[in-house]
Amino acid sequence: MKPGLTSGVHVQTNRRSSARIRRTFIESVAPPGTRDIVAKYCPECGKPVAAPGARFCNSCGAVVDPIAVFGQPGNRTPGQQKSPFLAAACSSFLPGLGQVYNGELGKGIAVFFGTLIGAFVLLIPGLVAWMYGLYDAWSTAQKMNSGQVPFRPAKPVHILLFILLAVVVLIVIFIVIMSFVSSLLQSMGGSDFSSLMNGDGF
Repeated sequence: MKPGLTSGVHVQTNRRSSARIRRTFIESVAPPGTRDIVAKYCPECGKPVAAPGARFCNSCGAVVDPIAVFGQPGNRTPGQQKSPFLAAACSSFLPGLGQVYNGELGKGIAVFFGTLIGAFVLLIPGLVAWMYGLYDAWSTAQKMNSGQVPFRPAKPVHILLFILLAVVVLIVIFIVIMSFVSSLLQSMGGSDFSSLMNGDGF
């Protein structure tokens, strides 16, 4: 065997041995619930894994851990985990809040206004949008925990701003509805009074 080829084989073997040692170490210190996350990046070269479930990196040939490599892009850090129950509960309390909890502010705003518009146009579209928000919040939290989608931490500022926005919008809608009802009652009362004065009521 040629010297260059021999050295290349040794480097490849050393990389695979290093990956095995790294995997054993991570398995021993990984917190509960994080050991079954599929690795998205190679632990040696840091390049994305081409196919899910691959055992070797296509770029450097290192063994790919079947668990998340902490600190690599697109993966969670230790202790980070979403609660699907909490995400669904947030969406049941306020449409779109579960998406904001999952770190998806834009989607949360879309779900909120979609539910409002659907409820005003017809009740059924609003219920459909609300149920979609519940399911999406639940499933997205599960996908983030399993590594299927990038983990996005919840930002308290976004949650607070979203709740304030929702409260302001609901207050404005309530004022508009009450004003419309009040004007409608006044018009009906005025017409009844005029009919009574003209003798239509006798």
